[in-house]
Amino acid sequence: MHTLAIIDMQSEFEASKNKDLQPSILREINLCRRNNWPIILVEYFNSGNTCRFITNNLRNYNKLLYIIKYEDDGSMPIDRAVRTITRSKNLRVVGVILIIVLNKQRLVWLEIMDIKLIL
Repeated sequence: MHTLAIIDMQSEFEASKNKDLQPSILREINLCRRNNWPIILVEYFNSGNTCRFITNNLRNYNKLLYIIKYEDDGSMPIDRAVRTITRSKNLRVVGVILIIVLNKQRLVWLEIMDIKLIL
């Protein structure tokens, strides 16, 4: 099983307006819906609404989790959700990704997860 994390696709982030991202994100959402895989929608606190093309495609999806983050690094709440709720070993990531920080704790997390960045 896979889990899809959609990161910071909100109106305050210029990168979220990039039309070239839309086909990849929609393809991943459709893949999850077909396979009944969980989707985690990660939003940065007070940074606008998630793009409408995403929310319209997630309407009525029963495997949707919301995470509100209060700092740039949202890896810890995503990690908690994947470990305790979805229990998936495979994480697919799309959206606005500024940086991936590899410190000792996250390196362990990455070793046990199959992380696929969808570009």
